[in-house]
Amino acid sequence: MNLADTLPYSIEGFDTRPGQGPGQYGIAVNLAKRAVEAILKQKLSVTVPLYRMVEDAVKDSVPAYDRGFIRVQYWEDTWLLSGIHVGSNCACFGIEGIDRSALERGSIHKYLRYRCHNVDRPEQAAIVLSAWLIWFNTMAAVVEV
Repeated sequence: MNLADTLPYSIEGFDTRPGQGPGQYGIAVNLAKRAVEAILKQKLSVTVPLYRMVEDAVKDSVPAYDRGFIRVQYWEDTWLLSGIHVGSNCACFGIEGIDRSALERGSIHKYLRYRCHNVDRPEQAAIVLSAWLIWFNTMAAVVEV
């Protein structure tokens, strides 16, 4: 077993150096199957502060012209984060398509992979990662991940 198999998540491709070009700031996050399973047992409630906390963190971080595009989505009626929209031009981060299909079938493999789409600026990548970590760290305080 390697170290990546024992961690609750791993982050790939986080690079905020300027000049990378459109769509080149996409990070990937792999969330371990055991963490996914634990979080899926937690039922979503709009009255819990976390529901707004992640969205507010994103809104407070983006330029005013992008605030109308901000959206944070959860998987069905659970606390599993499924997507974050951080700006215009569909700058977003969410569960990769093949893993979304696996979730629907109830057959997650070793991890659930999140990927970016149209993340064109380094600050968008930083916002995505920051929001995901706020969400994950809150989940880790509530459930055994």
